[in-house]
Formats: sequence, C-alpha cells, structure tokens
Amino acid sequence: MDVPAADSLLGPLGLNYRAVLAGLRFDFAPVAALKAEYRREKPGGPRWLDTIILQVSFTFPRWQEDEASRAEVAP
Repeated sequence: MDVPAADSLLGPLGLNYRAVLAGLRFDFAPVAALKAEYRREKPGGPRWLDTIILQVSFTFPRWQEDEASRAEVAP
C-alpha cells in the first residue's frame, strides 16, 4: 500500500506496507479443518518479516441446531 505524502488523512502516518500471503486449508473431518498461512511482510522499514501461522478450527453443528430450536417462538 503506497500512500502519497500529500494525502491529508494518511500521509502523515508514513505508511509504506508491502506483503505477500499464501495459504492452504485442509478439511480433515466434517467438523474440523487445518489452515496454514505464510506471510512475508515489509511494514515500512528495510527489513522483511516472515511468519508462518497454523490454525485448527472446529464447528459444533449439534449445538447450533439446539440454539436455533430454542430461539423459535412457539405459537
């Protein structure tokens, strides 16, 4: 993101941000997934920062059904 120095709102912040992102998601079960992400960022200085992020996510489908049935108003 290049912000011109003449920009009245963001110019004084001196933003100069560069980034490359890549990610993969693997659904290893009907209710669970694994996500891997690689980031290469240059947040304004001369140095690049490399980051690897791993995330596991779960859903609770039965809980959602129970909550939805409680939210219904009986006639």
